[in-house]
Amino acid sequence: MDPAHAAFLHTIVSDSQFTEEFGVLPELEFIETPVGMMYIGTRRVAPNIWVRMVEVILPNLQQVAPIWEDGHREHSFSGPMMSRWIVPLDDTNTMFIEFRHVSETDGVTPAWWADRANMLPGQLAAASYEAGQRQPGDYEAQVSQRPIAIHGLEHIGTTDRGVMMFRNQTRRGIRAVQAGLRSRRLVP
Repeated sequence: MDPAHAAFLHTIVSDSQFTEEFGVLPELEFIETPVGMMYIGTRRVAPNIWVRMVEVILPNLQQVAPIWEDGHREHSFSGPMMSRWIVPLDDTNTMFIEFRHVSETDGVTPAWWADRANMLPGQLAAASYEAGQRQPGDYEAQVSQRPIAIHGLEHIGTTDRGVMMFRNQTRRGIRAVQAGLRSRRLVP
């Protein structure tokens, strides 16, 4: 739940990996829902107001808004571009399954998104260390923080409200499962 990373990592630092409009940090609102949380990022683009939402359904489903939108034209809500099921395998490895949503209406989904061979920018390691330094993506940002992040070394800012909310919800969920298992005497 880190929408600020799209502005910095995917546009300002790495040039535009999505659309130029992602380079403007949106007004952010984070909302807890009955099943998880979501963020709403609002930007002004020329005379338009562009609203982008991403949802997390705990413990591990993520629904992501389209990265090809730019806020220049008015259109009705088109839903997420993908749903990801994210499963930790151990302390340092995670598997995710990505379902891409492709509209049957012409012009809604770009052809490159419908092509299964295309990966999202920055999801895999860059071709070389130098390329990853020049145009880092999500992969470089994640592996540069140690195999297991040390939260005490972080510099949390106001744009990290969603990250903190997600961590708190995850902690509450873990504690609720542990308490339920203890009440059934399944765990010491």
